[in-house]
Amino acid sequence: MKNKFIIYAVAYAGLIALSGFFAIYMKFLGASPEFFLIFLAAASLGEGPRFGAAFGFVSGIFADFVSVFLPGSQCLIYTTVGYLCGILSGKFYVNSAQNRILVTLSATVFVRAALWLAAETFGMRYSPSFRSIALTAIYNVASSPFIFAAAALAVRLAPRRHGKAGPGHG
Repeated sequence: MKNKFIIYAVAYAGLIALSGFFAIYMKFLGASPEFFLIFLAAASLGEGPRFGAAFGFVSGIFADFVSVFLPGSQCLIYTTVGYLCGILSGKFYVNSAQNRILVTLSATVFVRAALWLAAETFGMRYSPSFRSIALTAIYNVASSPFIFAAAALAVRLAPRRHGKAGPGHG
């Protein structure tokens, strides 16, 4: 468990640096890729629903800290995304480009719809343009091969519950 935590903490630190770089230097047309969301979906597909919910909660807390939106909303949404992607663990071939694109687009649209629903529920203004949502989805899909590969590496390196390393390492 300790080694798994270290592996995902290192991956998370890399995502923080990557997100910061994109937010400062490479934000195109008002949108940038959501690396945490893509990594959450990819890692949850490899680890399962419990991990997905826990990692989604941690990712959501971080997203809530850097967001000016409704406190707690990102935490709840990311926990849900992690759990739903974790349920799909082992159900289909993750390395397929079609499936990776489907999961990435579904997670992106789900997060945007859930944020809109939370805003409407609590009387806040959240009205992103279609262009912003479309660009974020495109950026997420374009960066998904790299993030899915990093998540697959983390899943392989992280020890399993029964004490063995991931597939091919036992």
